[in-house]
Amino acid sequence: MTPSKEEDNGTVLTCRVIEFESERVLLSYASAQTTPVPSDAKIRYLCVTAAKKVKIHKLKDKNALSASFNMAKSWGLDEINSIEPLKGNGTNIQLGGKNYYWLFDDFHSKIELMHTMVSLSQKYLNKVPHLIKIDEELLKDQMQICLAAKNQDKPAAVKPSENSTEPESSTRIEERSTNTAQQLTSGKKTPIHASTETVIPPLPATVQTFNNDLEAFLQKEMMGQKKRPNFESQQFNMDELLGGFNWQVNGDAADLEKKLETELQALEAANVHAIIESEDQAQNVLYQIDMTLNELNVVDEWLCHYTTLLDKMGQDVHSVEVRNKALQVTAANQKALLLEIDKIVASMKLSEPVSERLKYESLDDSAGIKNCERVVRVLMDTITRIKKDEEISDIGMVRERISLYESYSTMFSARLSEFMLGLTSSLAETLAKEKSRSHKISLRINGLDNIQKKLCDYRSLMRWLKSVDIRKHKEVEMNYMDSFGRHYKKEFRDYFNNMKSIHTRRKPNPEEIDHLMSSNMIEKGKGGWNMLNVSASTKKKMSTVDDGHGEDSDRASKSKSENIEDEKIWPDEAVAEIYKALCPIIVRELNFVMDFFSIRKLDTELTDFSYEWMEGLQVPREKLKELKAQKIIDEFYDAMFDIHSDVCAFLEWCLKHDATFAIGMMCSLEACLDTFGNSAYMNFVIHLELLMTKLVLHFDKFIDEQIKAIEETKVTFRKRTGILPFIRTFPKFVDRMERCVSSTTDHTALPSPSTTISPASAVPAGFAGAPIGTAQARTAVSNAYARIVKCIFETVDALAKDQNDGKDSAKPEDKESLNLHILVIENMHHFHSEVRARKIASLDQYVKASKVMYDTNTEEYINIVIRKPLGKLLEFFENVENLLKSNTPEEVSFHLHKVTLRDILKKYPGKEVKRGLEALYKRVEKNFSSDEDGSLLQVVWRGIQETYTRNLKRYEELIALCYPDTGLKIEFTIDDLLGYFSDLAQNH
Repeated sequence: MTPSKEEDNGTVLTCRVIEFESERVLLSYASAQTTPVPSDAKIRYLCVTAAKKVKIHKLKDKNALSASFNMAKSWGLDEINSIEPLKGNGTNIQLGGKNYYWLFDDFHSKIELMHTMVSLSQKYLNKVPHLIKIDEELLKDQMQICLAAKNQDKPAAVKPSENSTEPESSTRIEERSTNTAQQLTSGKKTPIHASTETVIPPLPATVQTFNNDLEAFLQKEMMGQKKRPNFESQQFNMDELLGGFNWQVNGDAADLEKKLETELQALEAANVHAIIESEDQAQNVLYQIDMTLNELNVVDEWLCHYTTLLDKMGQDVHSVEVRNKALQVTAANQKALLLEIDKIVASMKLSEPVSERLKYESLDDSAGIKNCERVVRVLMDTITRIKKDEEISDIGMVRERISLYESYSTMFSARLSEFMLGLTSSLAETLAKEKSRSHKISLRINGLDNIQKKLCDYRSLMRWLKSVDIRKHKEVEMNYMDSFGRHYKKEFRDYFNNMKSIHTRRKPNPEEIDHLMSSNMIEKGKGGWNMLNVSASTKKKMSTVDDGHGEDSDRASKSKSENIEDEKIWPDEAVAEIYKALCPIIVRELNFVMDFFSIRKLDTELTDFSYEWMEGLQVPREKLKELKAQKIIDEFYDAMFDIHSDVCAFLEWCLKHDATFAIGMMCSLEACLDTFGNSAYMNFVIHLELLMTKLVLHFDKFIDEQIKAIEETKVTFRKRTGILPFIRTFPKFVDRMERCVSSTTDHTALPSPSTTISPASAVPAGFAGAPIGTAQARTAVSNAYARIVKCIFETVDALAKDQNDGKDSAKPEDKESLNLHILVIENMHHFHSEVRARKIASLDQYVKASKVMYDTNTEEYINIVIRKPLGKLLEFFENVENLLKSNTPEEVSFHLHKVTLRDILKKYPGKEVKRGLEALYKRVEKNFSSDEDGSLLQVVWRGIQETYTRNLKRYEELIALCYPDTGLKIEFTIDDLLGYFSDLAQNH
């Protein structure tokens, strides 16, 4: 729809807004009242124009200097979908289906824009947009309040209306404006009261709006509305109107209808004729207007183009001016820079001829080495001082001078590394020649004390070499490993060979292996026990003796002479001697390498070192915190001390004939682990742990063989054999194990005579005289005790089970059953007395278990043997006991008459009982004839005495209970019975 000529002048309204992405961001910014605009918000300008068509334009600032704008978006009136006022100066307007959240500079601009959109839509579209939280009437009232407030601020006086005595005050207008604003925010229409005292905040001076144009446009709108006739206020005289048509009530309605239709058709024809006549003129006017607009658009495009060119030219001129000023500043700075460079060059001169000294100074004597250290220190201090000065370090001339000084350093590093490579190689060759000249076989490990003292002078230079050229420093390290690693490997190999061939006892005598379980066989026959000898193959294996190494077999009486070459030592002692010799060498060498090659991260300052530093090399050091340094130390150990395979072979050689030496070896290794467990020599600790694992496995295998020997014991019944071999051997095995655990302590504490290192470093700190850690060895021994004792008990139980299978339990005096009880009594008594006397804590539970088995079988044996001398007396009272379980005492006499009791009591007078005891004593003495000291016989006989006494008391109680009035009693008393036992004891 085309606007009227009153709006053809163009812009109706212009205002500035801040555009947000969402309502939440707008309200957050408005409530915070922060001055800077958020980064996600945009400043835009809204312009409402009515040139040809009413449009709403959104402009963005293109260039602040030239005050030019670019068109961002345009909308027509029909694209306004909804209008919603937000809290404060914000509003939400939906244009073309998209919501736009705008924050105005003041409340007046917000109301003005909303009122303009609603008014223009009502005029040209005959409809208003969808209003949210506001209605059209409220918006008009608010607009009038805003205009009144603005006019009140103008300097010109306002003429009062005819009906009012005085103009409305500005305070009243402000009150009405505030009330209306509250209505807009809440969406409810409330009456405006004059008592409201809220004042609208003043408009900001920075907002540029075309308020004059808007006011003129709105006044024209109001004037147009006043000129329109108010048909509602006119009152028509219907009689006069109907009289003109000659209408009567008596039936002229059809004539009136025809007359009205005729006049209506005549009016329509006249209107069509007028429209046809004016069409050509209207088309001509529209064509001229379109031509004029096209020309204006072309002119506007040229103006925009020229404006852009002028802006670019201004920017170029400004850039040229800035560059000119920069060139002037640069020229002045360069002059000042030349003066500073002259001063810097003067300060960079070295105090002495560094190049000549580094090239030709001797490295063979101490004076030359000190001079080189001093010159290197001066050179490196100069380079470091220049590099630390960030103001001059990037100057080309300074970089050239630094490159020159670094070339001196590179030249000397190459010379030093080449010298050290040759020096280490020559020292290793000299050491090998000295070793080859000596043909004497001795148990010694030649260390590198003299070589270390000579290399100590180069420690500062080696640290400097590492800081300058790590690659050349690494070459020296590898050469040192290779040269002296071969020396140590040969020394250790010769040491092990000499220990095997000269100093170590390999095969013990048969008398010295009585602690080992042998594979015994007992053949099964009729009527008794028969113990066979050890099988021929087993006996041959256990009794083989090395003829070439026959020495005194008594290990406890062997004197430990200072000269180890004069007599042999046991394998576990040999292992202790080996590690007493190896540990100081390994500790000293790795500590020297750690300091000489600067592996640890300590003070990097070059200082002079004296020989006092070497005195602390024999002390073990703590574990390194730097993983890289620890890795280098491990590499040195692997390259120079690869002894694991040699030690394993030596252990296999030592343990081939007696694996019990593994316990003593484990004690020695645990002593080393206690000393070096948390030290810096991790691979050496791993080596010790692997050896410990190997010894534990070997000892477990040995225990398996002993258990197998016990399990292979077979029993037959021809005669009684007394104590079983493995029961007799077990206490000796315990003595052997305890001696291995305890005796290693004294031997390990001895000083080592087999090394050539200084006396101060003969034994590592914490090694000599220290308590030997026996936790793992003691655990292995305790586990061995448990396994062997369990096997012994299971074997004895299996013998009893084999004996009882297929036998008639109704014959308690069966000879084989009696022999079984005798066997258990003898063996458990021997086990209990021997093992308890040794007071081993881990064996206490097994001592108690053996006592239980011994007591149980003794009681059963006594019950069997006393049955023959007591005979019918015992059987009678057993029947009485059984009857009492189901009858009263009075009823017992009906089942077992007193006459029967009288006859039985007559058969066992005192003399008969005494004869029976004498026969019983001979029988018991015969059964336990294998008892060496007679203690077991005394214990069994004492048990028989207690059983007789207890039975006699019980018999008297049963007679008094079941036969109270018969007057019957046993012919001998307890005192008589004790007298019989006393006489037997005196006679035997």
